[in-house]
Amino acid sequence: MPLVKTANDPLKNHYQIAANQIIRHSQWVEIRSNLIRSGMRLTRENVIKYARFRQTAPRKHITLAQSEAYQEFINKYGSRSDFLGVELIEIVKQLYPPIRSRPHQIRKRFYAVGLRCDRSSIYSFQDACKAVASAILYTPKHK
Repeated sequence: MPLVKTANDPLKNHYQIAANQIIRHSQWVEIRSNLIRSGMRLTRENVIKYARFRQTAPRKHITLAQSEAYQEFINKYGSRSDFLGVELIEIVKQLYPPIRSRPHQIRKRFYAVGLRCDRSSIYSFQDACKAVASAILYTPKHK
């Protein structure tokens, strides 16, 4: 495995700015390895995206598919200011198929980020981002 320079890494600085926290070198090494293991390239955009995901769910690790689903949500719906609950639930089901077979998990994912899951509620774009990120981070248990 080739040696990679990690001291004074500019990507670490981008992560710290996006996450709004200072991290130790050992934490940065773990974050880098998580990004590589998940199939994401070490780019400024991916590091910032990962930092924002970690703010939503600090103890979860994301995969490339989850990251792409979240980015698809941002790209498609970034211009909207609010969402109706029923629309947001359908968006989550379309973006991340593993959650489609477990509708009760959508409600749990909303509650995990402090939101009420109601089909008639109106959610701001920021709240919708939190709910979508939480739903995308759901990993079904296989029996």
